[in-house]
Amino acid sequence: MTRLISGLVLALAALVAIWFLPTFALRLLVAAVAALGAREVLTILRAGDLRPAPWLAMAFTAGSSLAMGDVAARYNIVVLAGLGVMLIEVLARGNGLAAAGAVVGGAIWVGVPLGLLARVHDIGGPSAVLLLLGTVVVSDSSQYYTGRLLGRHLLAPTVSPKKTIEGALGGVVFGT
Repeated sequence: MTRLISGLVLALAALVAIWFLPTFALRLLVAAVAALGAREVLTILRAGDLRPAPWLAMAFTAGSSLAMGDVAARYNIVVLAGLGVMLIEVLARGNGLAAAGAVVGGAIWVGVPLGLLARVHDIGGPSAVLLLLGTVVVSDSSQYYTGRLLGRHLLAPTVSPKKTIEGALGGVVFGT
C-alpha cells in the first residue's frame, strides 16, 4: 500500500511539473531527478565492489541531462565530458577503467533519456510528454498482464526469468 500511495504522489507531482513548469525550471528538475538516479546506480555499483566518486557521477549525470537541450550540438560535449570524468576516475582517484566506465555509462543511461524527455517537452509541449509517458505505461502494464495471462515461452530466461514472448507482443500491440 505504501508503494501505491508514494507512486500516486510522485505521478501527480510529475504531472503538475510537466503541465505547469516553464521549460527552464523543468530542465532543472529533470537534472535533479537524474542526479538522484545516478545515486541509485552508484548503490548498484557499490554492491559490485566498484567505488566511483558519488559527486562526480551525480554531477556528470545532471550535466548530461541538461546538455540534451540542443541535441545535435551537445552530444560532443557529453562525450568530451565523459572522457574527462574517466580521466579523473582513473588518474586522480586511482580507480580502474571498470569504475570509470560505470560512471560514464550509468550517467548516460540515466541522464540522456531524461534530458531528451525535457527536449520532447520543448518541441511538443506537455501533451507530447504525457502521450509518450502514457504509451510507456500502457505498454509496460500490457506486457505484464499479457505475460501473466498468456505467457508460455520465455523471452530471455537468463536475463529476466519471468518475461515472456507473449508479454512482449502484448506490450507492442497495446502500446501501439
